[in-house]
Amino acid sequence: MGKKRKLYPRQVLKNLVDDIKKLINTNEGRLFLLEIVEEIPYYIRNQVLEELSSFYEKGMMDFFYLLKLEYGGEMKYLYSKVLWKYSMAGIDTAPCRFFDGSFYKAYASCSRHTGRIALDVAWETGDKGVHVECFYLTFGPEGIHSFFVIEDMSLERYEKERRLLTDMVEVSFEEACFLISQSYDFNVRSMSRPASGKFLYQKYLDKKTAFDEEQQKKMLRKLSSKLTPRQLVNSFFYGLKRKDFHYASALTAGAESQRRVSGAFDKIASSEAVFLEGQVEEVRGSFETAQVTAYSLTVEEQQFYYNEYCFFLEKD
Repeated sequence: MGKKRKLYPRQVLKNLVDDIKKLINTNEGRLFLLEIVEEIPYYIRNQVLEELSSFYEKGMMDFFYLLKLEYGGEMKYLYSKVLWKYSMAGIDTAPCRFFDGSFYKAYASCSRHTGRIALDVAWETGDKGVHVECFYLTFGPEGIHSFFVIEDMSLERYEKERRLLTDMVEVSFEEACFLISQSYDFNVRSMSRPASGKFLYQKYLDKKTAFDEEQQKKMLRKLSSKLTPRQLVNSFFYGLKRKDFHYASALTAGAESQRRVSGAFDKIASSEAVFLEGQVEEVRGSFETAQVTAYSLTVEEQQFYYNEYCFFLEKD
């Protein structure tokens, strides 16, 4: 049986190993390593990584553990193989800790009505500064769109920058976990890969945070700008287009309203119809109430449908 052909010259792989040894010691470096891994074409990625496991150097075990945490089952076979090889070579295979800290503060942008939120979560790590994890969350097919970290930001700078960001409000750790989990659910439903860095933000997904209907509405009001009746209904349609049903449901008041909304849009929710657009046509009302007429266009079984609606709004 012939020897397995190496995909890359050993010197090329050695240069990559040197980069890994330099970057594996910080979370910013680890995120950059994940970007490098993503750049390797998928059809040769496993073979390249397996050839890297032939280098028994400091930091390589941490690198493969990082891949295991980031990619889960995709790297299960490779990690098991590396674990066995390194154990046989007498290398310490104990899992390392990539992060250890206590929650300090979190801030989110008041943009939930747009289906997008910027979220910053700061952690105290025992140093003089704070470790800040920054998310760009979408409540649509992209899910967790981007993620980066700022390590050892001075506490003075952090507090100063947060005071300047008037469009952001403080949220609790539980609220931050709930927002991240909601956004991640869109990645799962859409089968889209979330932003790199899951080895760090998995702690939010592991936190089982269940908010009841009133808690979700309260958080929605806190994280959304004040909207006119026209803007509110248009944002409702925009949520339906993205299948952001949490947002659409939270706008309704009472079980009867939710039943009517569910009945009017149940085909969209069940993916039987494709929602093309929705638009307000006319707004009439007073200071406390408004009546909004609107229309939508949907496609179902290769047929186009024009639908008319009437919304009754109360000032909240």
